[in-house]
Amino acid sequence: MDEHSARMALSCVVEPANVEIAQAVVDLGPVVVWEALLASGGALARKAAVLDLDKVREAAKRAGIRFVIPGCGEWVDALADLHRGEPVNQLSGVPFGLWLRGAGHL
Repeated sequence: MDEHSARMALSCVVEPANVEIAQAVVDLGPVVVWEALLASGGALARKAAVLDLDKVREAAKRAGIRFVIPGCGEWVDALADLHRGEPVNQLSGVPFGLWLRGAGHL
């Protein structure tokens, strides 16, 4: 699995701003985190096991939605600072990616 797919999969399975997983993505990378999540045997692993990214991509395409990740041309580099802030309601971290709709460019 490539980085884009791993980040997309994580965004579909993990609650946004999950502090532990967001930090693990920063420390280990999204592919390693996704593979560990699949192997964990927990509730997220069961949710991840049934995720069909091809269907997600097809639905996004039909809806005119795209998924951007750190390092792509549309990513806002200032988002990297989000992992440095104090958690709010136990939520923090850099987004796995952003789902965008429309022709505009971030």
